[in-house]
Amino acid sequence: MTLSIAWTRKAGHSHELIVASDSRLTSVGHVDICQKIFPLSRGDSFFAFCGDTIVAFPVIFQLQSAIENFLKAADRTEDITHLLHRVLTLVNAYRLAWSDTSQADVDNTNETTRFLFGGWSWRYGKFFIYPIQYDKHEGRFLHVSSKKTLKKLGLPKGEMCLAIGNYTAEFRYSLRAMIVKNGLQSLNYEPLEILASMLSNPKFTDRRGTQTFLRAKDPSGAIGGAPQALKVYQHLNIRPIAIRWPKADANQPVTLFGRPLFKWENTLHPIYDLESQKFHYPLSGVSNFQ
Repeated sequence: MTLSIAWTRKAGHSHELIVASDSRLTSVGHVDICQKIFPLSRGDSFFAFCGDTIVAFPVIFQLQSAIENFLKAADRTEDITHLLHRVLTLVNAYRLAWSDTSQADVDNTNETTRFLFGGWSWRYGKFFIYPIQYDKHEGRFLHVSSKKTLKKLGLPKGEMCLAIGNYTAEFRYSLRAMIVKNGLQSLNYEPLEILASMLSNPKFTDRRGTQTFLRAKDPSGAIGGAPQALKVYQHLNIRPIAIRWPKADANQPVTLFGRPLFKWENTLHPIYDLESQKFHYPLSGVSNFQ
């Protein structure tokens, strides 16, 4: 189970696309150090998931391989708005290849597995975020419209924030309240801060909890671990964001894609401190004149 979010952030005269998620995978027990958002090798887009990893992980690896094996996709000649069709084709081909199990299991997995795909479109000069989910009437995975969801948030035209997975209703309620209270015309890191707050709340992380949620199907303890995040830029580059997580082990306070970094690892990626809400840039203290 998962809560994955993607939103646009205004940065000066341009925009950035930020993607964030929790880091928990659940099966027999749970693991809280798992990557759930993936930069695509073409450098202008990402792929994220929620749901069953028997679908999600193979699809992610096959998508990366398919992009690398098709030159127009690999070098970005094919815009992401066209790449969407290939993503859907690949996801549905995997769905059809799944065999030798009960139809009930297949149906349940299809209906609980969702994806977020998006990035910068050079053709249209803006970011796109595509929620993908299974349509039981069509019998296949489709891109679903997000216009109603965006309208309810009350963001100005052109600003976006979409979420998939568990507790999306609670997330949207908190974000909407923050937008109204602060009169926000664009988003900064508010979605990441809300996600971090939810990951610090046992209501959402305790698998043995008895809480009720706005969406009755959401189970207890569906999310956990540290937040993970990345940025997609208009200049067709992606930058992972390391997170300084207050709840982490004191010996491993910085995480990257959900995994605590060891002392012998020295990341060059920017580190976002959730307590101070500030960035630390590891190379900022390096000078050629010392």
